[in-house]
Formats: sequence, C-alpha cells, structure tokens
Amino acid sequence: MCGIFGIIDPNSTINQVVFKKALEKINHRGPDSTGTYFKGPVSFGHKRLSIIDLSNFANQPMMDSESGCVLVFNGEIYNYIELRNDLKKSGVKFKTNSDSEVLLKLLIQKGEHALSLLNGMWAFAFWDSNKNELLLSRDRFGVKPLFYSLSKDKIIFASEPKAILSIKPECMSPNIDLALDFLSQNTISTDSGNSFYRNIQEFPKASFAKFQLNGSITIKKFWHYPHQNKNNISYKDALEEFTYLFSKSIRYRLRSDVRVGLTLSGGVDSSLILSIANSFANNPLICLTSTYQEKNYSEIDHAKYVSQRCGSELYESYSIQKDWINELERVIWFMDSPNFSPAVFPLKQLMKLSKNMGLKVMLEGQGADELFGGYPQHTILNLINSNLGILEKFRLLNDGNKIYGIQNQVNWIVRFLFPKLYTKVSDNFGVKKFSYHYLKEMHFLNENRMIDFYKDKVKNLLLEDHSKKILPNLLKYGDSVSMSEGVETRNPFLDKDLVDWAFSLPSDIIFHGKYNKPILRDLLRNQKIHKIAGRDKKGYTTPVFEWMHGSSRDDVYDILNLPRTFINEFINIEKVKKSLIGSKKPNASSFFLYKLVTLRLWLKINFNE
Repeated sequence: MCGIFGIIDPNSTINQVVFKKALEKINHRGPDSTGTYFKGPVSFGHKRLSIIDLSNFANQPMMDSESGCVLVFNGEIYNYIELRNDLKKSGVKFKTNSDSEVLLKLLIQKGEHALSLLNGMWAFAFWDSNKNELLLSRDRFGVKPLFYSLSKDKIIFASEPKAILSIKPECMSPNIDLALDFLSQNTISTDSGNSFYRNIQEFPKASFAKFQLNGSITIKKFWHYPHQNKNNISYKDALEEFTYLFSKSIRYRLRSDVRVGLTLSGGVDSSLILSIANSFANNPLICLTSTYQEKNYSEIDHAKYVSQRCGSELYESYSIQKDWINELERVIWFMDSPNFSPAVFPLKQLMKLSKNMGLKVMLEGQGADELFGGYPQHTILNLINSNLGILEKFRLLNDGNKIYGIQNQVNWIVRFLFPKLYTKVSDNFGVKKFSYHYLKEMHFLNENRMIDFYKDKVKNLLLEDHSKKILPNLLKYGDSVSMSEGVETRNPFLDKDLVDWAFSLPSDIIFHGKYNKPILRDLLRNQKIHKIAGRDKKGYTTPVFEWMHGSSRDDVYDILNLPRTFINEFINIEKVKKSLIGSKKPNASSFFLYKLVTLRLWLKINFNE
C-alpha cells in the first residue's frame, strides 16, 4: 500500500526538485521509503508503506534490468504467490519476494492481458520502454484511487489530486456541477471522470489506459459484473460455496510480513471475518473498535463478546467531541473532497490508534451489505417483487421491523411504490428546502431509474449500490482516512471470485428466510457466534449530529458564515442558519447541514474562501 505519482512529458525535462516537492504531498500514504525514477519522458515517484517483503530490494519505482520497463504500484496483489509460481515455471527469475515484482514481470510478459489474472486492489503505472507506452490501471471495484490530468501530449497521474495540483496549480478550480451533485445525491466518487477539481479526472475502476507519446489515450474496461445466474443452486450448496470462497478471500488477505488487525464493530460482517480469520492466523487478530462517551452510540458490549469468543484482544478507540471540527477539516484535506458521512471522524481516531499500535494492516467488513442485501431497501424491494401472499408479506415486514425499524421500512415502501408522494414529502428537508433553484431532480431508487442489467429488479438494485451509488463513495473516504495514517485496509468481501459468485446468485438465495444476509448469519452460527448471528441491523451511527446542534452549534454557525462562494448562488445560507438556530436536536435536515459544512470547509482549505 503506497502512494504513486508520475509525469509523462516528451517535450520538456521535469524539474526534479519541483517533482519531489509534489511527491511529498502524499508522504502520508507511504512513510517507509521514497523512490524516484527519471529517464527521458518518464518521471515516476513512489511513497512506500512496507507490507510484503520489507527489504529495500522491494522498493519502488521498480525497474526490470533486462527490458528497462518500470512500475509504480499502489495496492496488494493477494494471489501473487500463485502467479509467481506460474511465472517461475515459464523461466522467469525473481530478485525479491514482493507482489510488486510479480506484477512487473507479469505485465512485461502479458501486458494488459495480465489484469484478468489479478486478485487484489491496485492502481499502477507501467512504463513499457520497448513500446514507449504508459499502461495505467485501477482495480475492479475502485478500492485504490487514481487521478490524472491531460494536456496536449503530457499526462500527470497521482494517488491524490493534491500532488497534481502542486505541479499544475491552474487545475485549482472547483467542479461546481459535482459539488451540487454531492449536495443532492451524496456523490464523492464517480466513474464519469469527474473529480472535485475541474481539470483533474478520476480514473475509472475496472479499467486500463494506454497513453502514447503523441498524447493519445485509450481507456477500456477489463472486467464486467457477471450476467449469468446459478438458477438451480440450493441454499445448502450456496452456503457451502460461500464458506469456501470467503475463507479463501480471508486467507489471501492475511498474507503480510507485518501483523494484521481488524476493525471490529460487533456486527455480523466484522464478526464473521474475525471468526474465520482466527481459524487461519498464526496469532489471533488484534481488534480495534470505536466508542463514545455517549453510551447509546457504542457497540462495545457486542465487540467484547465477539473478541472474547474468538480469543482476540480488543482495544477501544475513543472519539470525543473536543476538536472534532478541526479533525474533520484535516480529513477533508486528505480526501481532496467534501464528505457525506460523519463516520469519518471516529474512523480517523481508530486509524490513529492502529498506527500508534504498529498495526499497518487492518481487515474491514466493507462491501457485505451491497453484495448480500444488507440494507432495508434491498429487503423491501425483494418483498414487493416477491410472489408471496399478503399475510406472508406482512409477517416478514413485522420481522423486518426488529431489524431495521418501522419508520425505515415504511420510508422505503413509500419510496418504491409511491415515488411522487415520497418526493413531495422529502422536499421539506434537504437540498430542495434550502436551494434557491432546485439543483437536480432527486435520484430516487424506483424502477424507472435503476440499472437494467438483470431481469431481476432486486439484483439491479444491488448492482447499482455496489457499482455506483453506495460502495464507491464508502471506499473513497475509507481509503483516504486509513492512508492518512499510513494504514492499509483490506476488504474480504471485495474478493473478485466472491463478487463474481455472489452476483450470479438468484434473489431467493440472497434473501432466503426472514433475516437479511442469511448466508452470513448462518455461517456465523456454524462458527458458534449465535448472539451476533441474530443481531438486528445497525448502521455506523455517531453522535456528530447531536454535537452540531448542541455545544458545537456556534462553531457550525461560523462555518456557515464563511465568505461567499458559488454555493451562495444556489443555497440560501441564511435559511440554513435559521434552521440550525431553531433546533437544539438533530432533525431531518441535519444530514444536509453536515454535507454543507464539509463542502464549506473544503472550499476554505483549497480556495481560502
């Protein structure tokens, strides 16, 4: 896990001092070593976080002495041992035990055709000296970030926009369209190429690009979600196959030359990871969990139960109200964007603790809900489209109330069945309430707007949340926050074989029984973690909204009072301030208020506004 930075410019020599200064902007991503490569049109920089093969021989940029090809790589290739063994059979020799050298040799041998063989997370740049061609790529799900800027026959790329901005300050112009899209639809990561800086683009996931010295660039997909269905699979067989695939995914993600830990919430997803991982690991994983002074937001009792059952040590990361806004401002600097989730604050504290404890690698449960139907909208849409009778549907709705709550379920029923009514009601809070001119029509999840990839509407919703609406945004802030402390996070639910398999399942397997994510819960029961297997669904809640309306209200008011920006042309800031003053408790508009605060902070950081 590292930070990469590079420039391909055939017409001018790069100022190495300026280049290295720009590289330092992403030092937090790889504090263990710094490497640069300058030759002809190529300037590569690398910040290394040493995880696999800790020797200096595995440092980057990594050059192959025979071909002259060069690689800078951020991420992990989890199946590097198997790939290395295959390459050895074909006569390839290695100088290191790193996954980076395996990737370099594989790209020399197969070029972009190597990408389909990789199981991992990555963003890399590979300079083919024989073809005078740059190959860029990003992993299937966009776990690792990659940004770039083109001008004539020159390309600059980096793990974070701030490095590009250091070289091209003229790119320091806000992308107003994306900022407004963020306020209305929570978007912070896109496949459309947009970033929050007008002239810097986000490289699309599951893609590769070839850049020629004449300035031409071709971007193509190397992977797509599977279209076929395992229509004849039984639930019993599905549970067995999931157990095998998930166990393999965890074994891959335990490959490390430094100790691996786990972020443990005490929920189904992280508890399942811990129970499986500890059956493979040489030593039980160290677990970290977030806690608050406000007891109603803490899940410490569940986390303690799971860690004790699995024989792991548990450490608490305390998130207190003091200085949370200053911490939030730092997070926004690392993200190069505003943020929609108050969870970034406790996550930042947890990653600080991980760093202080010397834990460079942490497993996380991200991606389970979008894969196995963990959100209320998935269950509700499945119920609406099922062939069950009215009485059976009401029985399942009643069971669902225990998991999601009555109000949550009713909201989604209305949203799917009566979208116009929901739109009318929701206009009383959020962006439409506070905007002078309605920014964009709210993107409600109804059948007319969903991805039409599968015949099954529920699977289309899962695909939309996994590929567009939810997961990419969660991965964006998750990577930024963890790497701000030099910590690598690994996601067992984002294994390529597991995702391919899960999206081939029919809905009646994914929603088997009365509980959400039944396959995960049943595997937990097989692991003898019964108490967690029957838990209700609880999101990653924080007391931040209470803080905004409570003792931090004056600080929030001051942020809203920052100098005028383009936001004032669209949002009635005075109306927002009146709403803040008029409520001492969180309300339906608190989420919008939080997003607006982070957007104002991002503008302040970047544009002194």
